[in-house]
Amino acid sequence: MNKKYSFNEFLLFKHEKKKMFNMIFTITGALIFFIYAMMHLFYFEKNNLMAVVLILTSFIFFLNFFFLKFNGNIELSSNVLLILSILIIFVTIVFGANTDFRLVWVTLIPLLAFYLKSKIKGNFFIVLAFFVLILSFILNNKGMFKYSIKNSSFIDVFIIFLTVAIATFYYEFINVENEKHILRQLFTDSLTKSPNRNRLIIDINNRFSNKLMLINVDNFKHINDLYGNTIGDLVLIEIYKRLMQFKKNDKIEEIYKLHADEFAVLFKNEISREELNAMVVDFERLLSQVYYISNLEILISITMGISDTMGKILEEADMALKLAKEQQTRYLFFEESMKIKEKYENNILWVKNIKKAIINDNIIPVFQPIYNHSTKKITKFECLIRMINNQDLITPGNFIEIAKKSRYYTHLTKIVLLKSVNYFANKDYNFSINISLYDIYSKESTLFFTSVIDDYKIGNKIIFEFTEAEQIENNAQVKYFIDKVKERGCKIAIDDFGTGYSNFDYILKMNVDILKLDGSIIKNLNINPQSQIIVETIVNFTRKLNIETVAEFVCSKEIFDIVKKIGIDNSQGYYLGRPEIDINLFFKKGRFVLSKKS
Repeated sequence: MNKKYSFNEFLLFKHEKKKMFNMIFTITGALIFFIYAMMHLFYFEKNNLMAVVLILTSFIFFLNFFFLKFNGNIELSSNVLLILSILIIFVTIVFGANTDFRLVWVTLIPLLAFYLKSKIKGNFFIVLAFFVLILSFILNNKGMFKYSIKNSSFIDVFIIFLTVAIATFYYEFINVENEKHILRQLFTDSLTKSPNRNRLIIDINNRFSNKLMLINVDNFKHINDLYGNTIGDLVLIEIYKRLMQFKKNDKIEEIYKLHADEFAVLFKNEISREELNAMVVDFERLLSQVYYISNLEILISITMGISDTMGKILEEADMALKLAKEQQTRYLFFEESMKIKEKYENNILWVKNIKKAIINDNIIPVFQPIYNHSTKKITKFECLIRMINNQDLITPGNFIEIAKKSRYYTHLTKIVLLKSVNYFANKDYNFSINISLYDIYSKESTLFFTSVIDDYKIGNKIIFEFTEAEQIENNAQVKYFIDKVKERGCKIAIDDFGTGYSNFDYILKMNVDILKLDGSIIKNLNINPQSQIIVETIVNFTRKLNIETVAEFVCSKEIFDIVKKIGIDNSQGYYLGRPEIDINLFFKKGRFVLSKKS
């Protein structure tokens, strides 16, 4: 068995293997007994009684086969097989044909008993078969058999029986040792030789303790990337050695190495919260000291999650650990107020909703107008994703991050692009599509985008908006994408510019056509003089580079007037219009009508 089975899989494998052997043996035995019965009728000296016994036995074996096939109770089936086998041996010896070969049947019992039964029950059937052999020998010497058997034949069979029994004992010993080895692999971490997650789960289920601490090495991937996996493994071994220094403490039940860079400590029930707190501090101090590995000085930090409730301590400690990482704190104890489980359930629900929406064609674009101050017209629209769920339009804030983590994001971008291209193909407006690193790094998505652009011959209308928060770097993949779409007449826009790590070098490297100023700056133009200075600086810079500007989040006439006065080229926001499914809603008799709704 090269595969590393889980404990349950291992037991299932043994069960199925035993069941298969049982079925093969029963059908084979049924055929042999039937043939043997026919031989007693037509080949040996005619023995009607023996023939009837053998035919009935054959029939019972057939019934046992079908019982095992459709019911699957190996224990009951094995009992029937072994009792029948011993019974038929005795009957064959008493009423069998005039041949000493009938004694050989008894030598099969050790093999059958050990394979089909447990060790104790197997021994019982071997002893039972041995007593049947002794009884047959006594009855034979008293002349109570119709066909007598030579004593020398009994001696030969005794020797064979003992040889097979001893060989079976040895085989069983080897088999048990192999099983122990397999079980050790199932419950032992291969790197540190410590108890693993499987062992921990069993210990928790056996209620050894209800106090558990999970320890995770922060950013351990960086150690592997920087020094290599060999050094990384040595660090993990050293961490386990340091943890084992605490094993002397009578408050600790066991220490485990879980998957990857995670460890667990199971405490004894009598330890208090105060004692746990003190030990957590000791763990953090010792494990965070410098590690000297292969002449290298390696410093690590750890995060810990602890559960000391009477609930599902492994799940609770894991929740506490994840929340501790999110809050960037060294450790957290699980509290009922932690709603991580609900968060996971919500994520699962939204993943299902996204998948269902894709299948049912319920992902659609809505369109928000972008107003040009010079022409006093709507010149372009931003295409924004929405999900239809129970007839409601769901905004991307509810599902877009989950889509990225579940790898549905690129599917959503493709759908929005294709539907937007279809919508604007025969309209005299440019339109923008939001795009992220997930789309750029997907070669399949890049090929899809360029194919759609080529098929519709619509590249001069498309603007691809990069969200600055994505921290897109000017690497080869980004440059490749920009070059490919610009070859087809598309424009590049930077969204949400003016916050985060904004810098003008970034604009130059990206070969940007349009700069969209972040709404957090625009909405404060009427109350924050610094915001005006930032915006004026950006506008002066972009004019010199012939880069078009768009003010986002223009929500009132006051903001609209300031944006126009500063010299920003375009405005976008609720003052101009909220996103709509149909752009005709923005026009009356062919002329754009200001929403004027804040």
